[in-house]
Amino acid sequence: MDKGTVRVLEFIAAQLVLISVGVHLFLGIPRVLIYARPSAVSYYLNSAAFPDPRPFLFTVSAVVVLVGLYALFNGLLPRKNLYLLGIAMMCTYIGSWVLWHTVVNHGQVFLAAGGHTHGGGILTTVIQHLVEVPLDAASKLSEAGAALIFGLLYWKTD
Repeated sequence: MDKGTVRVLEFIAAQLVLISVGVHLFLGIPRVLIYARPSAVSYYLNSAAFPDPRPFLFTVSAVVVLVGLYALFNGLLPRKNLYLLGIAMMCTYIGSWVLWHTVVNHGQVFLAAGGHTHGGGILTTVIQHLVEVPLDAASKLSEAGAALIFGLLYWKTD
């Protein structure tokens, strides 16, 4: 694959990754700030309650992904390694999202409580979330697109 095509594909993948990063920061930062309030910290330290881990994971992972993009466009690490890391991160986002909304039942598994459930199987639940939650659709479709492009780049470049 010629250098110009590689650059265009990297640029497209970066735009898709930035959509995902934007969604994760949009959802993560406000909730992290809520959890960081002294009253919230005191509540969680003095009770058996456990905060939703996703805002922390969203924020930290989004920053890590931004560092990866910076490394890619500044030649700090071998491109093929960064392509693999990009594939891994995008697939981790997608896989974690599927697990959270199906197997983990929105965290209810950890609380041994009933809570929110879905009527169908995994595929029905995933489709339902993609249709009903536009941010989920934007994030997951951009992550899938980025993973596919990173895979193509890994496969077709030296």
